[in-house]
Amino acid sequence: MPERPLDQKTKILYIEDNRENRLLVRAVLEAAGYLIVDAEDGLAGIEAAIREEPALILLDINLPGVDGYEIVAILKSFPNLASTPVVALTAYAMQGDRQRTLVAGCDGYIQKPIDVDAFPQQVAEFLGGKREKVESRDEGVYLRELNQRLVYRLLNQVEELKRLNQHFVRRASQLEDLHHSMQDITSELGVAPMLEKLLGGLAGAIGTTSLSVELTGPPAVTVAAPQNTVEQPRSVLAGSGATPAEDWTEVEWKLPLKIRGRSLGVMIARHVLPPGAKADEEQLLKIVADQVAIAAENARLYEGVMRRAAEQESLVESGRLLTGTLQVSEVLSRLSELVRSRFGADVARILIISDDTPSVFRLHAQAGATRTARDTVLHDVGDDDGLIGWIAKHRRPLAYSDVLTEPSVKRRQWLESEGVVSVLGLPLFLESELVGVLTILYRARHVFTPEELALGEALATSASVAIRNARLHEQTEERLRHTETLLAVSQDASSTLELTEILRRTTRAMVRALGADTGGAWLLSEDGSRFVPIVGYHVPRELLGGALESATLKSMD
Repeated sequence: MPERPLDQKTKILYIEDNRENRLLVRAVLEAAGYLIVDAEDGLAGIEAAIREEPALILLDINLPGVDGYEIVAILKSFPNLASTPVVALTAYAMQGDRQRTLVAGCDGYIQKPIDVDAFPQQVAEFLGGKREKVESRDEGVYLRELNQRLVYRLLNQVEELKRLNQHFVRRASQLEDLHHSMQDITSELGVAPMLEKLLGGLAGAIGTTSLSVELTGPPAVTVAAPQNTVEQPRSVLAGSGATPAEDWTEVEWKLPLKIRGRSLGVMIARHVLPPGAKADEEQLLKIVADQVAIAAENARLYEGVMRRAAEQESLVESGRLLTGTLQVSEVLSRLSELVRSRFGADVARILIISDDTPSVFRLHAQAGATRTARDTVLHDVGDDDGLIGWIAKHRRPLAYSDVLTEPSVKRRQWLESEGVVSVLGLPLFLESELVGVLTILYRARHVFTPEELALGEALATSASVAIRNARLHEQTEERLRHTETLLAVSQDASSTLELTEILRRTTRAMVRALGADTGGAWLLSEDGSRFVPIVGYHVPRELLGGALESATLKSMD
């Protein structure tokens, strides 16, 4: 080792994995005038020793990975470090620990915890040439023990490398299986069926003991693959009395599923892995999680597209059905059948406000059978106890997945008798005036999605438009009939100037136009005491006398 300049501090390397211990030794020895270099594991310590060429090496024996016994043997194998004193600084306190460290190649032994007052002097003694030796009678025993320990450790490391190699060789076939698993997946299955099929193939391909996906809503989806059992390879040292290689351990990951920074949920995977394979497995699972997120998002997008296509189809179908007739009853009947079919409901009912009694809703159309009839529903102004009343008051849709558990639903006898569990009610408007309510009933629990509510409102709007058109058609037909009657009367009356003939023709035209069976015309007598029959149209003879008699007036009152 080259000589140091007189003004250069003595350099000491401390190899220790415990940070607090490193800080304590540094503080004590720097205060004593030494230059401290430290390393947190064996391999880093070997590198630092070669690079720094310290005057003394303090070595913890119980290091992770490569332990102190192996480190000192490696250090002493380098010619430029062969004469550098290595002092074991360790918490080992069992009988024979000192002898084992000295046989392994250490030049001294200092037990932890250190005595901060005596420690600088102990270090100075080893720098000054102190060397500890094992008694010759004990050296052979501890040397054989050390050699046996090193052999067993070497065998464990070879076994670990073999396991890792097998693990990584298997990885190649796993990647191929992953490719096949993803290749057969189609978004047309829907989110949950797609995940059930995908996760089963993925779990087998990557060898997980369990694999599940939890997607946040709406709607929330949780799918788990069937659990697999992974048999842990048996160590060749098991049962030999020697310490076998580290056991395989089960590791769990919760990996986020994200698309363009938007969280979809998590993928949870459990693996039984050999030591050293965790980092590699985590990288693979991250790739798998990304692919699962893409597949889930594609399936959701496909479901959305198909749902919107179905909605558009429903609206087109409703337009076709509702414009195929201008009869209000037929319009409502077709609409109720369409709604029941599109929603997969048990019953669809349309109730219209009575013309003569605004507080009464009357059933005008129903698709699906009910056990008992309920043709009218009463509600008071401002009363929102019942479903219809609530919709009439608040003028907006109402959806209950468990209607009978809702405390606000007080008129529930009919719902209970029909076994109704879920209800969707939609108001029907003409312009801004409420004219009726569309109700959709399920006898099994149904959770209404925002898309279903939007479709229901769109169909309700279509129904309102159809009702308005049908009513306009009826009004127009009635006006046409009135106009035709007036034209017929006018034409008949204008062809003569004789009063009796005018009355006869007018009466005949009105009876025909109104679809009546008979008709007549009377004129008030000159003295105002009675009506005098002038003409009759299809008046039976037996009624003629009675009609004439009843036409006599006693007064003008």
